Amino acid sequence: MPKEISKLKHLNFLSDYIVGEHEENGIRELGTLDNLHGSFCVSKMGNKKHINTLELNWLPDGYIDDLQTERDILDKLQPHENLKELSIVGYRGETFPDWLGLSCYSNMTKLSLDRCMNCCKLPSLGQLPSLQHLEFSDLDGLEKIDLEFYNKNNASFQQETPFKCLETMNIVNMPAWREWHFPQEFNGFPKLRVLSLKSCPVLSGDLPAHLPALEELNIDECEELACLLPRAPKLHQLLVEGSSMSFGGVEPHNIEISGTQLANSVLLCLPHIQPPRVRCLRISNCESAISISADYLPASLLCLQIYHCSKLTFPEQVQHKSLMEIEVGGVWFTDVVSNGGLSKSREAQILYLRKHGICCGVRGYSKSPLF
Repeated sequence: MPKEISKLKHLNFLSDYIVGEHEENGIRELGTLDNLHGSFCVSKMGNKKHINTLELNWLPDGYIDDLQTERDILDKLQPHENLKELSIVGYRGETFPDWLGLSCYSNMTKLSLDRCMNCCKLPSLGQLPSLQHLEFSDLDGLEKIDLEFYNKNNASFQQETPFKCLETMNIVNMPAWREWHFPQEFNGFPKLRVLSLKSCPVLSGDLPAHLPALEELNIDECEELACLLPRAPKLHQLLVEGSSMSFGGVEPHNIEISGTQLANSVLLCLPHIQPPRVRCLRISNCESAISISADYLPASLLCLQIYHCSKLTFPEQVQHKSLMEIEVGGVWFTDVVSNGGLSKSREAQILYLRKHGICCGVRGYSKSPLF
């Protein structure tokens, strides 16, 4: 290829551009060729063997010839096999080329797919041997994650553990995503430490059944989830939020449930996930019915905080070995009757809490040791 082709500002046709080893005939030379028309091919991206991080970014308002052409373009942009980080932004094809996810990309540690609006199927990524960080966002056309996501050859699940090195997985703003499928006896994600799901409003069903290394789980604006939480013996940060409130995070060793109709479902799942190091459970701004039982509380729990939950009940005495503090604020217990009607007095709240074995401070909000 001629050097410094970028200086041909009014070039209309270029059938093939071969990426060279040097800067003057590298991929950056195409950046200023705004007047190209017709068919166009970029080849030998694999020549750039010293690139560690690559972002392929499509202009948001660019012309779409046809979806197959979009896929062919990305196919021709295949990078070399030593790449460590890859980000694909604004890709407009429906599917991804086969090179994305090949196990020969043994050095790839981070992959991000963002604003690929027409994407209806994820590439098979489970056999990337070194992948540690995976992010999906704004994939508007994606409705399900099927079994090929873990391994293109479904028959070989027993030979290879899918996503064997993955540590963090972040999935954000997936408006059409409804289904997340897993193989039978699934053993994938053995090293996953952080799982975040945000703004997946129609996602239903369950999460992976067992995540042995999971430490942090964030579920935000995913109100259709069945919310059968994974068995996660190392979990110590859990955040479940609805669309009404957002606190932006949770401290280590805490569980935060806020503004969601999944509150009671999460409480029912706590014995199943058995978080070993949780110290504080905070529930706030939940309008759905919530029933607090000592059977659902983590054995390590020291503090229980409940605020603005209008349908809160304590069906039995709270007897818990380690729980030292309960704080209740902005809660009216509607089953406390006084003078022939519903009482919302502070005294009635204290009476209700004492009735259920909870000692209360003089301000009406319980804050005392329980034995």
